[in-house]
Amino acid sequence: MRVNNSIKNILTGILLQLVAIGLNIFSRKVFLDFLGVEILGVHGVLTNLISMLGLMEMGIGIAISYSLYKPLSEDNQDQIKAIINLYANFYKVVALAVLVIGLLIIPFMDKIVESSYTTSYVRIIFLILLIDAMMSYFLAYRRTLLLADQKSFTLNKLTIIYSIVLTVSQVSIVFLTQNFILFISIKLIFGVGLNLIIYYITNKNYPYLKSATHKMLDPDIKGNIIQNIKALLLANISVYFIYGTDNLLLSIFTNVSIVGIYSNYTLIFNAVKGFLSQIFVGTTASFGNLLASSTGIDEADRIFKTIFFINFWLTTFCSSALLLLINPFINIWIGSSMLLSGLVIVILVSNFYLDTMRSAVELVKSAAGLYSPYPFFKYWIVVEALINLFLAVFLAGILKMGMLGIFLATSISTLLPTYIMPWNIYKYVFRKSSKQFYLKHFVYNFSSVIVVGATYMIGTKITLGNLFIDFFFKIIICIFTPNLMLLVFCRTKEFIYLKERIQKRIRMGTKFKKNI
Repeated sequence: MRVNNSIKNILTGILLQLVAIGLNIFSRKVFLDFLGVEILGVHGVLTNLISMLGLMEMGIGIAISYSLYKPLSEDNQDQIKAIINLYANFYKVVALAVLVIGLLIIPFMDKIVESSYTTSYVRIIFLILLIDAMMSYFLAYRRTLLLADQKSFTLNKLTIIYSIVLTVSQVSIVFLTQNFILFISIKLIFGVGLNLIIYYITNKNYPYLKSATHKMLDPDIKGNIIQNIKALLLANISVYFIYGTDNLLLSIFTNVSIVGIYSNYTLIFNAVKGFLSQIFVGTTASFGNLLASSTGIDEADRIFKTIFFINFWLTTFCSSALLLLINPFINIWIGSSMLLSGLVIVILVSNFYLDTMRSAVELVKSAAGLYSPYPFFKYWIVVEALINLFLAVFLAGILKMGMLGIFLATSISTLLPTYIMPWNIYKYVFRKSSKQFYLKHFVYNFSSVIVVGATYMIGTKITLGNLFIDFFFKIIICIFTPNLMLLVFCRTKEFIYLKERIQKRIRMGTKFKKNI
């Protein structure tokens, strides 16, 4: 069941990301043509502010998700309901806090966003985004239940339909009215509708949630949840200062239009990250279920090594493609005036690589609830955030490196968790030495540099004089070069295990068809 659910979660997640990528590319082109890059920059800065308010969520969702793995595997309905009720009460407080603090920020909006738009117009945009964020908290706990129960495929199918309808509606509004207020308002309305549908589905699948009887939450579970939330509060604050402040810093040290240009790149990077994350997010609940079962840590370690190998292969392939293709794609999509320099692209791809290569380790951390009582986790992530913020201000502000300094600061600070987090999971989850992992990590990183560099050098030799033809041949290079080079790992245990699992699934599928 774990394997089947993981496969369905991954496949529907990949489909969701493909749909999202196509819709975002189309809608962004329409947006820029009719509304311009400045309003896109304003939206980016305000979205960063909303993300900052989201820190009050304190990691409740992750902590609750982890606490649900065991009662779901045991079908302990009383404890499941008790956890969900606690979750709902937490989020009501968070929603109210987000609204109040957001309203207190509005009078200072003229100090935060400098643009040609009036302050009152910017305030209206922020208010709509604030209400949208607040409303998302009221039924968010129902999503977490589906995710923890290895049913993210249900959410994925719903989100695909939601994304298509929302994008068509927003594009129509921009095309007909060029009204940005209506553009973001329709998202608020559709978001509420999606949450209500999820509420109905969870009531149908988990009817015991509707019962009037209330059982007390196990004190140990409650204590563990509170403990994890405290640890994750620091983590969320730190993560925000590492990844969530780029637009604000760019607005301060450059201008709001640069934020709009950069947002086109983040759209692509986030789309690729989202595509890859479906593989790992779709497996997290199953891995957590495995850790909660009596199967054994050794089996979990073996599966983790295979997942890490997949992580390495996909990250290397995507990094090769992004480095070679992203600027040609931006040029074709929205024009040469929206391009960033080659050096900035190298830093952005490096950040993508460092961040994405942690996906397998993050999967284990989330599945095992490795947040507290492991104080080292809380401390190193705070150190990472402080390093990132200090370096960003120093490089971008004092040394006048601008956007390059901001992104370089992220690269340097990200090195800390890249090498500390694996030590954490091997010490506290697998309970064995991490030396072999670090050796494998070094080999993977060294191989990635060679593969990405070779792909880029071969691809840049293509200059046929036509943007579309050049881009087509670059895609061919990106498909074959990295994947053929990575076949040097075909004799590793991870590759052989993965090949056997795929062959087994194919044989099972063939046998099933014959029996129909």
